[in-house]
Amino acid sequence: MRHCIAGIIISSILICCCTSGAQQLFLSGSSANSGREHLHPLYKEVERILSEKEPEKNRTRESMISRQPSAENAEEEPGLLKPGADLKILKKVRGLWQSQFLNMEINGMDAGDTNGDGYNEIVVAGRNDIWIFKKRASALEVVKHIKGRKSERIINLDLADLDNNGTDDIFVSAVHEGQPNSYIIKFREGDFVRVSDKVRLFLKVLVASGGQKVLLAQGPGNGRAFGQEVFIMDWDNGKYIKKRSMVLPKKINIYGSNLGDIDHDGEDDIIFIDDKGHLGATSMSGENMWKSDGGFSGPCRYFGFGSDKTSVGKSSRQVRRISVPPRILMLESDEDVSNEIIVCKNYSDLNKAEVHCLVWSGAGFEGCWKTKKTDGCIADCQVKDVDNDGRDELVVAVFNALLNAGKSTILIYNLKN
Repeated sequence: MRHCIAGIIISSILICCCTSGAQQLFLSGSSANSGREHLHPLYKEVERILSEKEPEKNRTRESMISRQPSAENAEEEPGLLKPGADLKILKKVRGLWQSQFLNMEINGMDAGDTNGDGYNEIVVAGRNDIWIFKKRASALEVVKHIKGRKSERIINLDLADLDNNGTDDIFVSAVHEGQPNSYIIKFREGDFVRVSDKVRLFLKVLVASGGQKVLLAQGPGNGRAFGQEVFIMDWDNGKYIKKRSMVLPKKINIYGSNLGDIDHDGEDDIIFIDDKGHLGATSMSGENMWKSDGGFSGPCRYFGFGSDKTSVGKSSRQVRRISVPPRILMLESDEDVSNEIIVCKNYSDLNKAEVHCLVWSGAGFEGCWKTKKTDGCIADCQVKDVDNDGRDELVVAVFNALLNAGKSTILIYNLKN
């Protein structure tokens, strides 16, 4: 019997973003073992690195899995689905929290303790800027507005304490003139500063089973925005260095993939969204396990890749619009059931979106629950404790391009045990 998360409380938030800069810290570094291998060695190497890291120290992760009642009494519990039931919208939503509205375009969102005060903040990336907020009872309180460069476009944002100093660093992937131009923000001496700048790689913090994290980096290659070569980065003597270089298949990039033992066979599987928006899964040995029939996620975040000028400065039409897949979240469950995943579904017209919780059935992913459709498209989502009550919430960043000045919202769902 599979177990599904149920009972969700929505809260709406609206958000903005910025950045500012300082010294160089990100090394192109000594690249060990640059041999090119296929997909599964990359993830096996990630697994090995993760196995060497300690689990997150800050807090014990409470179970987010609601025990499923038997088929006979499943419908007596509001919001729970019968085992094997079709994917359905949860009928009851209790308790709405909504922040003030802000005008912006959300391009990334995460949550964590960025200043070492022991409480999580919500960090949001706009087109150029970063905003750091505290969630209060009735509104978002601005902690910091980090202004960015107008020439940069942010495409992703992650938080992680990879150097084990007690605060989460902000990993920002951005593009400048069609090329990667990423950077890292650290909290130092009471302020947020850029410690790495003009990194010519896209960055992604991979959060695998157990909540363990590793930094991946991917650059363009062979005329593509996302090349097949991926670097596993490691913190060494105050700098990030390239620990190893591996190869991904052409249709997968670091943003639309994650690791998890979805079938509980003792080995992690790869869950991904390909360049056509299809959700899929493959084994560590490279065996295709499943792929969705239709596109699962329409493009919400995107950037222009390539140059609009030739080498002599003449106009050219080489710029291509590249979409950035939304993140895939792994939710741990008990040993006797499959792990759930959370994925965002944006409809092709980008006017409607919803979040799906799916579980592996043995033949493919089946639905546990999904949120009601919301207007706009989902730029990002995360499962973190954003109200600092000791329990994780599902946090969803929604951008509605149809509204004047670009309204963005963050919806917060309480995951009921």
